[in-house]
Amino acid sequence: MTARYFRLMSIPGIARAAIFAAFAVFIFAAPGTAYALCSNPSGAEGHVIYNDDYNVVQFCDGTNWVSMAGGSTEPGGSDTQVQFNDGGTLGGAAQMFWDKGNNRLGVGVASPTEAVDVNGNVATLSVILKKESGAAAPTNQSQLFTAGTGSEVQFRNSSTGELAADTNFVWDNTNKRLGIGTTSPAQTLEIGSGNLILGRVNGTAYTRYIGIGGGDGSITPGISGGAQIAFNSAASNDNSINFLTHHGGVSHAVRMTIDRDGNVGIGTTSPSQKLTVAGGIAWYANDYGGYSYPVCHSSNSNPSTLGWCSSSRRYKKNIEPLKLGLETVMKLQPVTFDWKNRDEHDLGLIAEDVAAVEPLLAEYDDDQKPRSVKYAHLTALLTKAIQELKADNDDVRAVVDRQGEEIKALKAANDRYNELRQELDAIKAKVH
Repeated sequence: MTARYFRLMSIPGIARAAIFAAFAVFIFAAPGTAYALCSNPSGAEGHVIYNDDYNVVQFCDGTNWVSMAGGSTEPGGSDTQVQFNDGGTLGGAAQMFWDKGNNRLGVGVASPTEAVDVNGNVATLSVILKKESGAAAPTNQSQLFTAGTGSEVQFRNSSTGELAADTNFVWDNTNKRLGIGTTSPAQTLEIGSGNLILGRVNGTAYTRYIGIGGGDGSITPGISGGAQIAFNSAASNDNSINFLTHHGGVSHAVRMTIDRDGNVGIGTTSPSQKLTVAGGIAWYANDYGGYSYPVCHSSNSNPSTLGWCSSSRRYKKNIEPLKLGLETVMKLQPVTFDWKNRDEHDLGLIAEDVAAVEPLLAEYDDDQKPRSVKYAHLTALLTKAIQELKADNDDVRAVVDRQGEEIKALKAANDRYNELRQELDAIKAKVH
């Protein structure tokens, strides 16, 4: 069997059609099926033959002889459009162009400016790039040659659309640290200068969290993980900051809040004062010199309000003289006792006993049970008792003074009586 074939790798389509018309006859001595392998007959990639058994033109794709029957050899579409098999007919891809003068391919771009110029997204499993200078391709398929030097982080330059770098934005890959405004970050994230702002969409309420992971390193904002800080941004500018913690068996919860007015709430998210505490407060005093000021709280408000003890007339009304006094003091029962929650011997009054004598001298809990004694109020009661004792003492002193004058007058009269008696005795002696 003898076969004749020719190659049409670099011949334009119309010229190829003319060559087909002149040389497209290949005769084989024995009948047979269409050739399936490029090795039968032998042919290199791009070689074209005519199979007279099936009256079909075939070309070698590097492995198989592929039939070109049923299709048109005339190019489709317009100039520079890449050709493709369109149902057995050559067609031009409306969105794929070849710039043969500059050897550039455009996808969605009629006039490509790069070797491959794509208008749209590119999906690929991997890509390997190398520099135009001909440097060797990177060994890691995810590696890209980029802008900048050293450890600078890459970003898109909105003006050029290309990758760019800046010395104020660096990544320390050895220690896994990101630096903004510093070239040598000492922490996982270090901002050398400037501010950190957690943004939101204008007019929309958002909560942004900063926190640390839990024992397994995971974190779910507001739900699980380590301690967190929540920055709340509302459309009405009703902003606040919440501090959340949790421990084993206890879910995340807001432990402290700072509202938009600067009020701090501990155990409550709705503080009504500069410091609102839902629960007890413990503090340990240090010895300091200088002035001291008593702190009072209002037991009639909910929550109770701490502040300086105020005694100014401008804060009071219905002012009347205190009717209690020495008699009330005499009914109080001072005692000594031991505290149940600590090993301490002490003295004082019992709130229940004081309330029984005078309710105004006791503090009460939410169930209106006596809780403590208003020791500061005892000052007014003791003052009134002392005033009563002073008044009684003044009355006694007046009586004593009056009686002293009377005694003095009696003594003078007695002295005069003694003088007269002596004179009378002298006269009697002369008569005898």
